[in-house]
Amino acid sequence: MTFYPVDAPVPVELRTDAFLLRPLAATDVDLDFEAVMATQEFLRRASGGRWPRPDFTREENLTDLEGHEADFRARRGFTYTVLDPTQTRCLGCVYAYPPADESEGAVQDSETEVWFWVRPDTDTPNLDRRLLAALVPWLRDDFAFARVLFRTGADDERRATLLREAGLEVVAKRLVRDTQLLLFA
Repeated sequence: MTFYPVDAPVPVELRTDAFLLRPLAATDVDLDFEAVMATQEFLRRASGGRWPRPDFTREENLTDLEGHEADFRARRGFTYTVLDPTQTRCLGCVYAYPPADESEGAVQDSETEVWFWVRPDTDTPNLDRRLLAALVPWLRDDFAFARVLFRTGADDERRATLLREAGLEVVAKRLVRDTQLLLFA
């Protein structure tokens, strides 16, 4: 299965009154690192305690961003930074990557798994809800994915509630590295 058709355009921007999504680049390292560190407790819970480590460095973050940027160029996965409208503050990230392989219990006919995070100290009320409300139609209408799955941790009650409120239903559960994940479609 091809993750993303070679001849299909990849959207490069989603703009609302609350945020701008655009491809994450290595040049975003300072804004992104500050946002990651401001959100590290949530990110650690979401990653089963693996990322980011308490001593995570700017240089390690730069390496991560370079990898995401290379994935985007090669169409292996798409990572978007979520910026405030002035593009002076990173508010979070959105990831669209191929589903995990069958050995990890992925739904076979899906084309992408999407997950996202937003920082807790944003001035925009319910930014996660607003981001999701914009993401669902954007991913369905502007991308060439046959199916989009949204991923969240089974213990992330707020995110699961937001996904249900957006009209999505749990279609699969799986365990990845001791973390129970829910997939919504």
